[in-house]
Amino acid sequence: MWWFRANGSRRQWWPWRRLQPVAVAQFRLGVLPLAEHCQRVLGEQPDAAWLAGTANRCLSLRVRAGQRHFKVFECASVTRAEEVAAVMRRVRAHAPLMPQVHGVSAHVVIADWVEGVSGRTLSRRKRHTALIDLLEALHAVPVDVTDPQVRHADWIWRRLGQLATARVGADRVASLEAAVKALSPATSPTRVVHPDVIPANVVCGVDGPCVVDNEFVAVSRGFELDVLNAADALYRARRQRLEQFVADYAARADAGTLFTHRAYWEATLQAQRIAGALARGKHGKAGRLLDEMEAQL
Repeated sequence: MWWFRANGSRRQWWPWRRLQPVAVAQFRLGVLPLAEHCQRVLGEQPDAAWLAGTANRCLSLRVRAGQRHFKVFECASVTRAEEVAAVMRRVRAHAPLMPQVHGVSAHVVIADWVEGVSGRTLSRRKRHTALIDLLEALHAVPVDVTDPQVRHADWIWRRLGQLATARVGADRVASLEAAVKALSPATSPTRVVHPDVIPANVVCGVDGPCVVDNEFVAVSRGFELDVLNAADALYRARRQRLEQFVADYAARADAGTLFTHRAYWEATLQAQRIAGALARGKHGKAGRLLDEMEAQL
């Protein structure tokens, strides 16, 4: 499998098993050089770095400083980076479900680079078990924040609005959003939420499964979407297996409003698929998904 990697204006194709090396001295994250971010947090300069991902306009890198390797990743803002770091530390204090965070520099978070077996390489059965184990443990992390928002769902609609305006029209998206939000629960439990617990974002190390790519982790409502998104990543074309995954999760953990407001969570997941199709330039697929969504609502 091949994944698109980008570094500034230079664009190439790279296999996912390889990381693109970058020039440490010239590489910048925001207004600051990579080296300065590392010096602020780690107290030392990096001696090598590789581009690991470019998702949602946020870069992530593997950085070597001294004898250790770190994950350096961007968030949407300084405030968001501080929140992500705080949530990751909260999770880490409860169980080793996320990498250890070393600090924040502007909008950049620096954490340990996790070594282990990628969730991609596990058998379907082991992926099924690993994702349920991780979701159950993640959603069991104690929280003391009362937050009425469903942050990731709100972010999905903002992203869809930005991507769809030219192709679909702002009015159509706004109408769909209003129809979907009319189905939303008045309340749902507040949990640690990671909106992208999929095999590609799970590393099975010595301490068990660990979830990476944490720039959207939050304490908020909407953990039900975590469950459906993981099930969809494993079994999108196999409905019976998808339902079994959801049932297996519910048998072990609080299902919240997963069943009582299933239509809302399914429609929110559909909006995420549409945004993803538009971001990849698959406008025909996005149009078909929109038509399906309107018919269902």
